[in-house]
Amino acid sequence: MEAIIANAVLYARANKLIELIKATVSLNPADCSTFHLPASLAVPAVSTHSVTKAKELDKTIIPPELVYPKLIPIGGGIMHIKAYPEKAQSGRPHKLEGFDLLEYAVAVFYSTATGLPIAANDARLIIDHSSKSNFKLPTLTLTANLTPIAAGAATPVKEIVIFFRWAKSKHPDLDGPWDGPFTSPLL
Repeated sequence: MEAIIANAVLYARANKLIELIKATVSLNPADCSTFHLPASLAVPAVSTHSVTKAKELDKTIIPPELVYPKLIPIGGGIMHIKAYPEKAQSGRPHKLEGFDLLEYAVAVFYSTATGLPIAANDARLIIDHSSKSNFKLPTLTLTANLTPIAAGAATPVKEIVIFFRWAKSKHPDLDGPWDGPFTSPLL
């Protein structure tokens, strides 16, 4: 029996079960006593002030703040990306507090293409991430989905289609929402 309890405690610590329980806005006094949480986290049914207080204590709620990117074509198929939290939109590029990655889904298309991706889960997009919010993205490897151009035909402009979101490397289930699509011509 002691081995089962020890395994349950290890599982709870590894998967942060207490933090997930704390994240539940609708805690009642019975939940707090069962999981040995402070009674102040319980939400009374009539007070909105306590709901606000519980939300302030919650560190796992996904913020609605999106990525505000600046796409700067450099030349040679390289795109300089500067990402900001939506509220900042300027200054030094930085990630949203609490997130350690900038995740992106990206592909290159011709400007004449129809049916461009409208969601980050499109199969033609490559999903990757950066630990920096100010980086250069080489797009040479992203051109695999381009169709060959007939001999003698004018080559259309290549453009990048990219989606962004804030991400957590240790808790991918708490990643922010996808933002985009953003497009920019490649030089």
